[in-house]
Amino acid sequence: MRVVHVARVVFLALIGLSLWVVYWSFGEIRRVRRDAQIWDAAGPQVTAQVSGRVRINRFILRHYHLQLSYGVGGTRYELPLDFATMFGGIDEEREPLVRVLAEDPTQFAYGPAVDAAPYRYLAGFMLLGLAFAMPVFFFRFRRTFLQRLQERRTLLERGQLVSLTLLSRQCLPRDQRPADFDRLTFRLDLSPEPSVTLDCDVHRKARFLGEDKGLLLGLVLPETPTKVSLVEEELRSLDLTAKQEKQIRATMAARAAANSAPKAAPG
Repeated sequence: MRVVHVARVVFLALIGLSLWVVYWSFGEIRRVRRDAQIWDAAGPQVTAQVSGRVRINRFILRHYHLQLSYGVGGTRYELPLDFATMFGGIDEEREPLVRVLAEDPTQFAYGPAVDAAPYRYLAGFMLLGLAFAMPVFFFRFRRTFLQRLQERRTLLERGQLVSLTLLSRQCLPRDQRPADFDRLTFRLDLSPEPSVTLDCDVHRKARFLGEDKGLLLGLVLPETPTKVSLVEEELRSLDLTAKQEKQIRATMAARAAANSAPKAAPG
């Protein structure tokens, strides 16, 4: 079924993202420990020239992309350094000292990054926790996710078109819903049953087919005739087939023509 396929794709995407975050987090934690070991080894210490940039996400997570240039034993080394911190960063006023391993000068520890170890550990462990939380979150809400997808599929396959009369569209007060929401009120005729008046909250930018003529179309299931899904003006958003879209447009055209036709004067 298509619904199950969509759910499986979402789940696999989450698993892939989680595995990447786990790989990155463990790598970051290992780099912090390695830097501390190199620094404690008290090998040759030199001053480095540092260039690069830092990218800050919402003042919480900082990604450092640096290029270090230093000389040891008459040889110049230019090496990249990438790391992340959370809720803090490196001391940019600190002298850019680098310690290297005597046997391998390409293995280095950057002093300001060593001092920022707590923030680096925090970034690694927080993202590691997020990686494990994402699949758990999916499993926790998978029933709701699948149920909503199944309801949408059922509505598109078995739903019947019903005619609605738009009564009003009002801006909702901020204390009732978030900003940029309107309340649509419309009448649904359930012949031979009495008509019922319904309302729903929609985004202010949403437009619906026939709204400019005071008409609306909805999709309903026979077992729940008062649970209406409005047909949006952009029909592709409902994932309709060409046949369903043609039927909707024909119905709206017929309703518009009937409403605009001159009515015979009472005899």
